[in-house]
Amino acid sequence: MALLASSLPVGTSTAASRSSKPLLQPEEYADAVSAHAKLGSQASLYPGLNFANLASFLQQPFTHGTYTPGGVGTKSTIGVFEFAREYFFGSHVEGRMEVFRSPAEMKRAVAVPKPGEKTHSVVFLRGLPSPMWLSTIGGIYRVDPEFFQRHLEFWSAVGRIDYFPLPSLPSTSGKMIELTYISIGQRETPGRNHRPREINSMRQASHKAMSKYIHDINTHMETGAAPGNSIVRRFDILDETHFAIEQRISIYMDQNGHNRTSTCSPRQAQNDLLISYTALIWLDTGRNLAHGPAGPWVDFSDRRGINQSVFYPTIQILPSVALKSHLLSANPTAAAPAEPSSPFAQSSALLTSEYAKTLDKKFIVNEHFYALHELFLFCAFSHSQYLNIIESKLNSETAFHASSDQIEDQSNILYRQRMLEAHANHLRTTIAVIKAFGGLSKPEQLEGEETTDTVPRRATKSLLIDYQHLLSRTERLSTQCQAQMTLLMNQAMIAESTKAIQQAKEVTKLTRLAFVFVPLSFTASICGMNLWPFIRDGPSLWVWFALSAPFLLLSFLVMLFDIGTLWKIVMAVKRK
Repeated sequence: MALLASSLPVGTSTAASRSSKPLLQPEEYADAVSAHAKLGSQASLYPGLNFANLASFLQQPFTHGTYTPGGVGTKSTIGVFEFAREYFFGSHVEGRMEVFRSPAEMKRAVAVPKPGEKTHSVVFLRGLPSPMWLSTIGGIYRVDPEFFQRHLEFWSAVGRIDYFPLPSLPSTSGKMIELTYISIGQRETPGRNHRPREINSMRQASHKAMSKYIHDINTHMETGAAPGNSIVRRFDILDETHFAIEQRISIYMDQNGHNRTSTCSPRQAQNDLLISYTALIWLDTGRNLAHGPAGPWVDFSDRRGINQSVFYPTIQILPSVALKSHLLSANPTAAAPAEPSSPFAQSSALLTSEYAKTLDKKFIVNEHFYALHELFLFCAFSHSQYLNIIESKLNSETAFHASSDQIEDQSNILYRQRMLEAHANHLRTTIAVIKAFGGLSKPEQLEGEETTDTVPRRATKSLLIDYQHLLSRTERLSTQCQAQMTLLMNQAMIAESTKAIQQAKEVTKLTRLAFVFVPLSFTASICGMNLWPFIRDGPSLWVWFALSAPFLLLSFLVMLFDIGTLWKIVMAVKRK
């Protein structure tokens, strides 16, 4: 942020600023990022070549002639979709909300002076951005471009050299938080039970479909088409019926002095300088997934026009929540809940419109982390639901007999174990964020005193306990996967040993038959030789029986007793 501030030109806007620094025009913000993106390893110790895609993206409205200073901002890419929504809380204002459907609306709203008071602003962004949206928001709130870069990491190196800057050091994320939430989906018409080999084939097909989806998303970014389309980061097939998609919430938190106007006198500015706090919350959930590029989840919808969502709702259990539906419903006057208009409706789409319904708003101004409590809690419940279905699948698949698809079973368990390990890593990061931003980084602070145990502090402690519980469950399920893998390997070894024993028994039967037929074959061969005793008159049949009897006896003795045992018997007879 300091580097950005030093490279930005002096603002010329007369609009009210949300920080002690002047508001930047969108073009100024885009030019600053472009200047940094041109710095190579020979020009600066802090090169910015990894920002090349972002810089090119931000410059599109200005290089293509679609930007008019003071105008709407773009001529073709901004529709009526609600990309941004701001909740404003002040020391004398319980809360108000503004919806922005174009960058120009946001700029005009910022130009209106706000009351000179301690403030907290929560700004929600949804889905894929347009260049003008990012330039406008970046200029108003002087957002560190690294925040935009990280949220768009799936696209930041497309068509260019990947310098592998992410993930970076923890110290670089001081103002940034990343959360993930998971939506579980189900096939509308459950199919037959698939063998593990078929599920692996489904996963390979979904991986190809997901690669195509990411390519289509990148194309939308480059062309600026349909801002607000949702983003899906990961797609996992859990079994023949269920799947899960992973999406992200990126949060940027900044605190600065707040001037009501940028043109006031220095003395007035000193009097009006009050603390303001801004939280930018960027959700992957934007437009309904039915309106964006097709991903592998489309194959699970069966493309039937029914008013039933493919995705399960994210169930959040709160104290006495069943008695408060009139307070928490998105449409409290409706007699019955409205059916979703698309088979891809998600609970996360309501995070922006239903924000702060369960928060005590008088604490938001002073307790900034408390303003994010509902987001952390929603993500926690989505992870809990995800772990529940994983545990259900693991328990149902645990068998104490050898399977005919050992290799496929092991592949399935290994797939889930890798999912759980990635899940655990994210939960560990989130726990560290809660401790750092929630003021619980020191062990002795966890106990606290009753006099300082405020509502926000109790909420933070509750979040920490919940996420530690989720991490414990994830690690336990990962251990269960490892144990199940070991069990399958042991079952495979037992099955192979049983098979080898059975084969040995069959060989033993064949060997015993050889002890009978080999002597008979030997004596028959002797009798059939063209030698004088046998060709003069030919031996009688009794001669062959007489000759075969001792050989059969000797063969049976060798079969029943080994040579060492026979020698001992002979020596014992001699001694007697």
